[in-house]
Amino acid sequence: YNNNLVTQVLGTSFNVKINKETKQVEVAVRTGKVLVYEDSKDAASNAAASKNNGVLLTPNQKVTYHANGRHFVTTLVDEPLPVAKEESLQPVANPFQFEETPLSGVLLSLEKAYNVTIQVENESMNKCPFTGEIADENLFNKLVLICQSMRATFEVRGTSIIIKGNGCN
Repeated sequence: YNNNLVTQVLGTSFNVKINKETKQVEVAVRTGKVLVYEDSKDAASNAAASKNNGVLLTPNQKVTYHANGRHFVTTLVDEPLPVAKEESLQPVANPFQFEETPLSGVLLSLEKAYNVTIQVENESMNKCPFTGEIADENLFNKLVLICQSMRATFEVRGTSIIIKGNGCN
């Protein structure tokens, strides 16, 4: 609890940062899920309705609660990390080594590894081939390298990543 903000743990690891000067609270999730919601006299009287004015966070997501405006802004954490999957029986030798792999396959690998949503604005980009070994890079550097190879760019919109470009010829 912090004043009227509640962070409910749903089997997870997470960080909470409080900035008393700006009256902002940031909650970032590393593993599992966290429910963050406002719990005040002004919020709805029952617990279920109170939770509706909050957000459910999964790994590599964060929310900033602005107490002055009583609103939430959800985005990706500053440095997304790969998320361990319980169903993985055997580790892949190098999951981020690609040889003439269509962009759709590369992005799917990143989505699964980091538990993020990545979309392309131009569907024709999905067929563009990518060759490279990007295992030692963080998520955003991986995306920079992929986009450079395709003369594209990316931006984070909320908790999604959008790839922009004309595609390959």
